[in-house]
Amino acid sequence: LHCEFTAETYSAGEYFMREREYTLNSFREDFSAAIAAGQLPANVDPEQATLGLFAIVDGLCLHWLIDPKRFAIVSTTERCVATYLAGLMHPDSTH
Repeated sequence: LHCEFTAETYSAGEYFMREREYTLNSFREDFSAAIAAGQLPANVDPEQATLGLFAIVDGLCLHWLIDPKRFAIVSTTERCVATYLAGLMHPDSTH
């Protein structure tokens, strides 16, 4: 869980940041496409939806790494993401 981005690990840090941005951009594009297709309400902000989803997945990964016996990572992540996405379907969920 500990990583310092130093001169020796710069390429690893650079890779991490590049992949993080790629993931965030992919999520944002997917949310924008879902809104355009009418799968999500027009009042959903793709940037905010992206940050929320990323926080859920990132947070689950962090806490699972701290204590893998605490919960099953795959099934818990599937349920949490499904609940989050269902919440976005409600028109008042973005206020």
